[in-house]
Amino acid sequence: MRALARRAACAVLVSAIPALSGCGPSLDEQARRLGHQPFSRQAWAVADQVKRGAMTASLFAQHPPVTQTAQGLRDLLGPPTGYFDYDENLAYVVGPTSIASRYAQGYLLVFMVDKASGKITSARFEPPVN
Repeated sequence: MRALARRAACAVLVSAIPALSGCGPSLDEQARRLGHQPFSRQAWAVADQVKRGAMTASLFAQHPPVTQTAQGLRDLLGPPTGYFDYDENLAYVVGPTSIASRYAQGYLLVFMVDKASGKITSARFEPPVN
């Protein structure tokens, strides 16, 4: 009985390691799960949040986040449509409204910005797209 309990506890720890270590679908994989629409500044400007979600894979392919600045992304995507933790982080609500989080009805596409340089340091979906 003790060995069975030990094996069960070990299985729980092993299954938790990927979540704790940040392993999971990449940003690009998550974006592809939202759809496959070509990105353009003009299309993004008139799209609803579902269509914007479907454009994120194309957006990342054309404009990799860590090669951008906050001002460059604002020029490309327009004003943020969401908020994430600090004013300098850019956040856009994308994807289906059936996804609920403490931030939005939909996924929040977050671009983390280095306050000193204005450069994008990373991007992520909140919550992650599963």
